[in-house]
Amino acid sequence: MKKILSLCLILVLVISLVACKGGSSEETTVEGGTDAGTPCVALISDVTEVSPGETVEVALHIKNSQYTACFDIYVYADEKLAFEKARTIEGDTGLILAANHLEDETGEYVAVRGMVASTCDVMDNVISRITYTVSQSAVSGDKIALNMQIPAYQLGVDESGNEVYSVTDSVIVNNLILTVK
Repeated sequence: MKKILSLCLILVLVISLVACKGGSSEETTVEGGTDAGTPCVALISDVTEVSPGETVEVALHIKNSQYTACFDIYVYADEKLAFEKARTIEGDTGLILAANHLEDETGEYVAVRGMVASTCDVMDNVISRITYTVSQSAVSGDKIALNMQIPAYQLGVDESGNEVYSVTDSVIVNNLILTVK
């Protein structure tokens, strides 16, 4: 029964996200805080130094996103990281979330998608946790990059969600670099 419900929710999510149009955004790394009203999406980890064979968990964190309507966030990991699992953190945002490991002509990535029937505030929330294993071939000093692309990010004019607009090109993106010990 849970599988059927999950599949129905994913189908609703995919259909709803078709309406979330947005241009492509360039990968950027920004340090520091956010401007008022500008969503900030960051990859964070408790560790920045890793060892070959070690498992590392990366959190996808969103801050300063009032009246969030929907988003697509793609997380690309360096080939020295092997994907293990991804899970979403429902929390108190009201978002319907999905995290899927995918592969296409651009490479392997984790697609984290969120949507809500009206809007919700995502002011300081971890929405997904992605687990990777560091390759045994990684050597001391290697830099391992995790980068995001955000093809769609929409906010509502108010909490109703009746009117939305794209902020895809203005989202602040904080990528993550891990260093092999």
